[in-house]
Amino acid sequence: MAVSRLMAVCLSVVAASFNSAISFSGILLAGGKSARMGTNKALLSHNGKPLWQHQFDLLSAAGCSPVFISLRQKEDWVPAGVTAVLDLDDAGPLGALRAACLTATSSHIVVLAVDLPAVPLTWLEKLCARCRPGVGAVGQHPDANFEPLAAAYPIELRHTIEDGLRRGQFALQNMVRRGVEVGQLEPVRIQAYRADWFKNWNTPEDVVR
Repeated sequence: MAVSRLMAVCLSVVAASFNSAISFSGILLAGGKSARMGTNKALLSHNGKPLWQHQFDLLSAAGCSPVFISLRQKEDWVPAGVTAVLDLDDAGPLGALRAACLTATSSHIVVLAVDLPAVPLTWLEKLCARCRPGVGAVGQHPDANFEPLAAAYPIELRHTIEDGLRRGQFALQNMVRRGVEVGQLEPVRIQAYRADWFKNWNTPEDVVR
């Protein structure tokens, strides 16, 4: 009995140490040009609040602290107290991820695009639960494509991101695939019937209020 109790205590200590090594910052990607929408997507209304606020609150509810907003330039709509991270590389989402990695002090960053309002809290929580020190989690569709704009990345992935930027390879699919190959990302299966979670708002016809 004493041995069993000792083993239980040891496992508890190991689990606590493991959990303390994992922390999450959130990065809301809101730097797109919204050309096809014709207006700033971040300011569209969704469930009674601006879309950016809905997504920001989702990241907070998933346990991310702090939550940053990624932008191409400073915007007046960002409230005081919220940190905006500027994509100085002007390299789209890949540049935004690099800027987030340089800003965050957590072990992982949870990324969410502003125009993916159907992503549920349970998905972000599932990704966070799959993370380990130095390893993040990313969804993978049945066609083998990844879902990089609602994912959890380890800070260590910054080197892979910077390598892609140096090579002029800005496609997120390539970066994620490389992360999986080197063991920094774990694919999480996305069931076909959950594809609607990842439909983004590109045009006025896509908007669901």
